[in-house]
Amino acid sequence: MTLLSRSQRDLELVTVDLKTGQTQRLLHEHSDAWINIDQDVPRPLRDGSGFLWTSERDGSRELELRDYQGGLKRLVVDKSQGFRKLLHVDEQSGYISYAASNEPTQQDIYRVSMLSGVPLRLTQAGGYHAASFGQHPGVYVLSSFSTTQLGKTVVMRVPESSQAAASDQVVGELPSVSTTPPFVPNLEVTQVGTQNYRSLLVRPRNFQPGKKYPVLVHVYGGPHHNQVMAIAGMYMLDQWLADHGFIVFMADGRGTPGRGTTWEHAIAGNFADIPLEDQVAALQAAGDKYPEMDLSRVGIFGWSFGGYMAALAALRRPDVFHIGVAGAPVVDWRDYDTCYTERYISTPQENPDGYERSSLLTYASQLRRPLVLIHGTADDNVLFFHSLKLSQALFRAGKPHELLPLPGLTHMVPDPVVTERLWGRIVGAFSAVLRPELAHLAVKPGAGAPPLPEPIPVVPSGTVQKKPQPRR
Repeated sequence: MTLLSRSQRDLELVTVDLKTGQTQRLLHEHSDAWINIDQDVPRPLRDGSGFLWTSERDGSRELELRDYQGGLKRLVVDKSQGFRKLLHVDEQSGYISYAASNEPTQQDIYRVSMLSGVPLRLTQAGGYHAASFGQHPGVYVLSSFSTTQLGKTVVMRVPESSQAAASDQVVGELPSVSTTPPFVPNLEVTQVGTQNYRSLLVRPRNFQPGKKYPVLVHVYGGPHHNQVMAIAGMYMLDQWLADHGFIVFMADGRGTPGRGTTWEHAIAGNFADIPLEDQVAALQAAGDKYPEMDLSRVGIFGWSFGGYMAALAALRRPDVFHIGVAGAPVVDWRDYDTCYTERYISTPQENPDGYERSSLLTYASQLRRPLVLIHGTADDNVLFFHSLKLSQALFRAGKPHELLPLPGLTHMVPDPVVTERLWGRIVGAFSAVLRPELAHLAVKPGAGAPPLPEPIPVVPSGTVQKKPQPRR
């Protein structure tokens, strides 16, 4: 049984005597910031030799084999590999499969013996790979993506006698049932700034070197989600926005996963300061590196935690961001999910300053830039009253803004008609502020999406990959 303290800084693995109810502690994990729960462990082995366990006590996740007294038998995957997830345990052969990478934008699939041996990489480096295993130990489904090609999914078979060799065979391909898009997004994954922020640019498909473009920052910025990934299909909407005459930029700052616990835990106690500071630093470093980015015309948008960040940026850094579009933002963290919020910034009683500094209400009177709030009225994750509270605070402070309710919709927008109207409204708002020569495209109530300002050539491509949605 796994026990987690209310503060989420201490975790215990205990055994329970079913007859007496007595418990015995096998392991104790502690973090001064928070414990990242891994629901794939403990993974007991059927032969009774022990169980698999993961730990971040040494600064990055590792996979361990332990006996039933909690003693360490072997470090199966050390932190140098960037271990992420246990995928499959084949007890008959003694091999396990797992996902890992030291590069947060990429992911590879590996196989290694639980008892000895060197890990074997099963995928080609440079992309993002995911694998699913069923009950049959010798078959798995492999999905592979990159920044230049859309996704491909194949069924793989492992020869019974060659677990330790890179001899897995493609049995067949699983075709996508999605509509094939006519192009691959025009992406560049890069690193900028002294912190080597993983960043991504989406340029218009008719990009003209030497021309300066206004910038749209697509932000998330919160825990347990990376915006920048080697998955071209994630950025179809960003390409649509870029094709309206923008450069779309995104960066993963401190607090995001994949770069060790020091990087991830930097935001402990305060959601606002470091995430916003890193977005600004990454944007300005990218502007120095890429002169086509016009930092005198910058908009920012995001959804959920990204909506919170977009509103925060518009409120606190009007010198950098000239318009914000905030979808389903958390406004006051006192009103959000207790387990999630307390994991990162503790309780309001223990950390009142952190809650105050992290609340958008604190900065409502500072609004100097256009701000659009969008929220589903039936949102059961970030409740609609978050945007209502911010709208009221802005109204009482005499700060003009726009509130766009989406009646009956929850945290996401599955309705295709609403999606089209919504993004038409958003690109129109950005065009009116950042591209005044296109101010006539600003969408009026009841109007559809504005047309593309210029014809765009079509580039043949592969299949669509649906974008994974972050929880927040």
